[in-house]
Amino acid sequence: MTAAGRLDIFRTWAPGFRAMMALDKAVSGGTLEHSLLELVRLRCSQHNGCDFCVDLHRRGASAQGVSAEQLEELARWPCSDRFDARARAGLALADALAHPGSGLPDALLAHAREVFTPAELCQLFYAIATIHAWNRLAIADETPLPSG
Repeated sequence: MTAAGRLDIFRTWAPGFRAMMALDKAVSGGTLEHSLLELVRLRCSQHNGCDFCVDLHRRGASAQGVSAEQLEELARWPCSDRFDARARAGLALADALAHPGSGLPDALLAHAREVFTPAELCQLFYAIATIHAWNRLAIADETPLPSG
């Protein structure tokens, strides 16, 4: 059910939805850990204020083995010791690309290249771009939180 006056974006233009799903499937089919992908998706969704996606990816991260403590500390991850080097690098990229007005700092990219293979890093960039697109679509359509 959509909010009054909304388009039901995901059904009204099915080719766009199918294309987004195909991109999401490609991102999820790479070599990055699904727990890391869900953490990054959740962090981006927090930045974008998409309640639907925050709820979806919090549950997804939990299902992928992300601890309750990590979920609790995600908003302040730089101050937490609960995240490994790959999670920290991925979350740093997610934060940097959430508001990219100043670009991607060279030092951050250099560090990410130390932690991820080139293919993993590209997969991560696509994951970040894809979740930002999903967030904006869900916000535009006022996608309701799932019940239950």
